[in-house]
Amino acid sequence: PELIVHPYLGTATLGRITAVLPRLDALVLGPGLGRDPDVLSATKSIVAAATELQLPLVLDGDALYLLSTDVLLLRNYTNAILTPNTVETIYYALLVKTTLGHLTVLQKGKIDVISDGYTSTNNNMGFTVGLIQRGKLWSNLVEVFPDDVAAKAM
Repeated sequence: PELIVHPYLGTATLGRITAVLPRLDALVLGPGLGRDPDVLSATKSIVAAATELQLPLVLDGDALYLLSTDVLLLRNYTNAILTPNTVETIYYALLVKTTLGHLTVLQKGKIDVISDGYTSTNNNMGFTVGLIQRGKLWSNLVEVFPDDVAAKAM
């Protein structure tokens, strides 16, 4: 399936979600996640299971918040893309450089930057409208294309 949505993420649904992970091509976490402690705890378990499977991950929104509370969650995991906004980018860029190792950071802002050893900018002013919706769009698009392809396409 292209999209699997559970109405509430908690310990009751955790087993069902982790059982589905081997069938996925990629996993986007964050949009609409929220910061409920039970949800964040379950999400940590899902991230751990996904990284064991080497499943490509895209972290946006509150999944980035989760990462900020447990910076070792993705340490040395290279198959993930972080999609911070302009304000969050410095924090996550330093986190990747000092703690996490090699990850792709896709900065959303007036000028979008995809960084994975390659950097590309997009100064298309029409594309910068609707930052929240654009974050959701980016997180869904980057799960489809490898980071080097996405960077060159920009």
